[in-house]
Amino acid sequence: MRKLLFLFMLICTMQLHGQTVREWMGLPPVPVEFPAFGDMKNVENKTFSQADLLTLSTFNIENLTPAVGEQELQYHSLTWETATVNDNIVISQNKSTVPAIGLYAVYAENTQWMSGKLQFSFYGNAEVYVDGVKKITYTSHKGTEAVNQECALQWVPGKHSIIVKSLQTQESDKLFSAQFIADPNFKDAPVDFTLSPKRGKNILDVLNGPRIGGIQVSPSGKYLIMAEGEIIKGKSSSMTNVYRIADKEIVYTFYGNNVSNLTWIPGEDKLSYLIKEGTGNSLYTYDIEQQKLERLFRDDQTISSFSWSPDRSYLIYYKNENYTPKEWELRKLDGIEDRQAYYRNRYFLCKYDLATGIHTRLTWGNQTTSIMDISHDGNQILISTGRPDYNEYPYRKQSVYLLNARTNQLDTLWKDRLVDIQCVFSPDDSKLLIAGAADAFGQIGVKIAKGQIVNGYDTQLYIYDLNSKEVTPITKDFNPAVSNYIWHTDGNIYIVAGDTDYVYLFRYGKDGKITRIECPGDLVQKISLAQNGNTGIYTASDESYPTRVYTLDLATLNAQEWADPQGEQYKNIEFG
Repeated sequence: MRKLLFLFMLICTMQLHGQTVREWMGLPPVPVEFPAFGDMKNVENKTFSQADLLTLSTFNIENLTPAVGEQELQYHSLTWETATVNDNIVISQNKSTVPAIGLYAVYAENTQWMSGKLQFSFYGNAEVYVDGVKKITYTSHKGTEAVNQECALQWVPGKHSIIVKSLQTQESDKLFSAQFIADPNFKDAPVDFTLSPKRGKNILDVLNGPRIGGIQVSPSGKYLIMAEGEIIKGKSSSMTNVYRIADKEIVYTFYGNNVSNLTWIPGEDKLSYLIKEGTGNSLYTYDIEQQKLERLFRDDQTISSFSWSPDRSYLIYYKNENYTPKEWELRKLDGIEDRQAYYRNRYFLCKYDLATGIHTRLTWGNQTTSIMDISHDGNQILISTGRPDYNEYPYRKQSVYLLNARTNQLDTLWKDRLVDIQCVFSPDDSKLLIAGAADAFGQIGVKIAKGQIVNGYDTQLYIYDLNSKEVTPITKDFNPAVSNYIWHTDGNIYIVAGDTDYVYLFRYGKDGKITRIECPGDLVQKISLAQNGNTGIYTASDESYPTRVYTLDLATLNAQEWADPQGEQYKNIEFG
């Protein structure tokens, strides 16, 4: 008698710690039918049972986002509704004479780590999923009396989904009831049950979800190449879509990594890309307007990546030569850097003539040659070389040249520079836009106090006149640090620059003034401008929101949101 009394008191104490779930939402029941040959025994000598209707009728529950009044994205004909609950028991709304599967959901929200258990009273067969993971499978119900089932839980702080998948028949309109019983150490920890999916941001929102890679606007500004990826449970997938910007329609898609060097042909709305064929690469072009596919060369053994000449007459590519002995026991080091495995790799420039199909070598020697830019008429190529020099800080010297693409004649612009620079041609090819440190040209770009040292990471911009050899610093009085720049055919230079904790978009106008473009985004990431139009596309994130894609009208400087890849993922997130 004392044992029974103690057991009764223990149960009552547990019930005091329990929280009954008093409201649920549900999707309209979906009728399910017995399969053909269901009365035939399978290889395990079993016939198809009513319980099999529950377990073999599946939903992608992990990806459901229940919200009253919202259509479930995976099942557009089904809308979440407030469920009928009498005496804390969910009541079936199945009006059909055939069995049906119903989904019912509620959210639990806790502010601290806790453990406990969910206890259900089932009036029929059911499955329970917590945060998309199946916790209970109950398929042995008989009669009309309730049967208790429970599952242990350990909850990190946040909001957790509880979804019950119930088999509804005509035997009873009662489905289930539920309560949460916290472990004794957490009996005072608050847990709220709600139908609202609104929640805070968690680490999975950071690790998973869609991603935006590279963007390229077509020369006319009508189309956009956008590399897109998605991470689901740490596994990534990728594709590259070609969009019509006006209506966001996908006009071409490349899945995975089956193509490389995908880019627009200069001056034309045509795609070009390499595909591995045979033992080499083949170059294809695709005309979007004409829907015409063409192969320019097949199974080439040398070209693995390339740059188009603006006049579309040739391709520039690198040839790698490795001078490291394959087998050696002792060798003489050619300087300190020769201890590195990559040091004896050299890269040289080659040209492929599209008219004749001939490959020619453009550069030679003992120093790697790098391409910076090609003039708009295709006649001149900006190239550079670099070599270590341990006698003078910063222990490396750079030389910059103009290489005639027709005759291979070389014109030296700078020899043995101590500060590296990057150069691109102006739209009329008469000037160069140069990026480098404030001391890239002596003291002409320096604006610091006496005794201070130039910050080599604070990139500045200069304009160099190829005829007069005059250098003009254009960002000397501009505090933000330049990270990207485009000299557009409209005559303006568009600049992406870091300003304290933000990255903004600026414009250097024909009047010589730099002004910030007031456009959405706290951190501008990538930008692409149409070669022959006023259309620009850029990506930017905000302080607490992931990357979005925006259009930018270069004539009016009006920006509009074009795509929000993670909008669905973030629609229920509330920030503090």
